[in-house]
Parts: sequence; C-alpha cells; structure tokens
Amino acid sequence: METKDAFPIEGIDFVEICAGDIGPHAGERMVRLLCDVFGFAKIAHAEDHYATVDVLQQGDIRFLVSGPRQEDSETADFVRRHGDGARNI
Repeated sequence: METKDAFPIEGIDFVEICAGDIGPHAGERMVRLLCDVFGFAKIAHAEDHYATVDVLQQGDIRFLVSGPRQEDSETADFVRRHGDGARNI
C-alpha cells in the first residue's frame, strides 16, 4: 500500500536566522561565519531603526540573517527567549 504525503514540500524560499549581537553591526558575526566557513555570498543588505538584515545565498539556499539594532525589537526579544537560531522558514 502506497502512503501519500499529506503535506508535500516543494521547496523552501529562505530560512531566517536571528543573531544576538545588538548594535550597528548586528548579525555581523553570523554573516562572517556563514560566508567564510560555509561559502555563502552576501547578496543584499537592509537596515532600519530596529534591525539589520543580510541575505546570503549559496545555490538555491538562502539565509536571512537578522540582527537587532535596539533592545526593544522583535529580533532582540526572540534572541532573549531562544538564543541565536532560526525564526522563520
């Protein structure tokens, strides 16, 4: 009897990683790690008052690295509760 996948996943657009260093260089250590050690390339950068976001890509794999610029941001709250890690897939 063949089992049918009830929730087939055809692909993942990105994985967002929240990194805990707060300030103007938020997420920089995680970006360097993923680029230098795992061979990702930084293809985009954006920031606002609350967060810095870098988009890294290797082939079809994309990571959004979010770093908090302010203590009261959603990213800072996530890192306080869970540590560095994936927030959105």
